[in-house]
Amino acid sequence: AIVNAASFAPNFPVAPGSWASAFGDFASVGVSTETFNGVAPIPAMLGGVEILIDGAAVPLNYVGPGQINFIVPFSTPVSGLGSPSTFVVRVSGIPTYEGAINIIQASPGFFTVDGEAAAALNQDNSLNSPSNPAAPGSIVQFFATGHGPLSSTPETGAAASADPLVLTTGDLEAYVQATQATVEFSGLAPN
Repeated sequence: AIVNAASFAPNFPVAPGSWASAFGDFASVGVSTETFNGVAPIPAMLGGVEILIDGAAVPLNYVGPGQINFIVPFSTPVSGLGSPSTFVVRVSGIPTYEGAINIIQASPGFFTVDGEAAAALNQDNSLNSPSNPAAPGSIVQFFATGHGPLSSTPETGAAASADPLVLTTGDLEAYVQATQATVEFSGLAPN
């Protein structure tokens, strides 16, 4: 199964530029746990594992016996009706899993801290939680993936620009319960 790496929503396509996760029995083909070291650009091979979408290797930040996390390239075309992209997992150069992946323009998913609470920071950059709620009228930062079109497209796997900022260009609305909130910024996290 391939899902949005933030929401893990089943049976829902992913978007260009988004983090995605592939779940499967990768242990049976010799995959052990490897994690990206955090220095951009993100590598297209990790622990001997590669993922190819439409024949192009994609950046990986985690590979393990049951899960692989990767970035869907910004250049991946949106799937037309009945025309998904191809998806291949290679281990030590050998194709081990092959299939199809549907791509849509935007497929937002919020990252979480514990599988339930949103990965959100209060205006003072402290972690938002029931014991540390945001003050009314303050700014809260949420972290998500699957954002859709951008003001400029960075190289897939490279750090996002801080100057100029990379902004989302699609329509966006945010609500706190039923009250519409003001969106101050929507874009890629700089650097």
